[in-house]
Amino acid sequence: MQATQQEVAARAGMTQNTVSKMERADDVLLSSVVRYMRSVGGGVELILKTADGGARHVDLTPEISIPATSSRPPQI
Repeated sequence: MQATQQEVAARAGMTQNTVSKMERADDVLLSSVVRYMRSVGGGVELILKTADGGARHVDLTPEISIPATSSRPPQI
C-alpha cells in the first residue's frame, strides 16, 4: 500500500511529523507501531522468547479484545 505520511498520520491519529520521526527512529513505542501498522492495513505480531528456549506469539491485530467479564489484562 502506497500512502503519504500525511495520509498515514490522518488514519493513525498522529501528526505527519510523528510519522516521519517514527520512520527514521531506532526506538519507537510499541503502541505507536501498532497504530501506524493498523493505519496502513497491517498488524503487529510479537514473538516473546524465554531463556529456556520457549516462545509465545502475541498478535496485536484489531480483533484482539479482552472479555468484558475480565478486569485483569491478559497474561503474557
